[in-house]
Amino acid sequence: MRQVMDRMHCSEITIVYGLTEASPGITQTRTDDPVHVRVSTVGKPFDGVEVKIIDAETGATLPPGRHGEFARVATTR
Repeated sequence: MRQVMDRMHCSEITIVYGLTEASPGITQTRTDDPVHVRVSTVGKPFDGVEVKIIDAETGATLPPGRHGEFARVATTR
């Protein structure tokens, strides 16, 4: 992403994460997020979308800051 920003002069590029079965996108970084955030995360959930991080082996919901499997919970729209 840093190379795209530099080589293509796309300083406001963002990351969108989505799943076919969850509609096109469910999270996105923002153009005003610091670059280190935009290149290392998938951003925050869109309004009306609830997500969680789970332990891939147990299915238990993990607290913030822990690595795990991204799980979409629900859409409230």
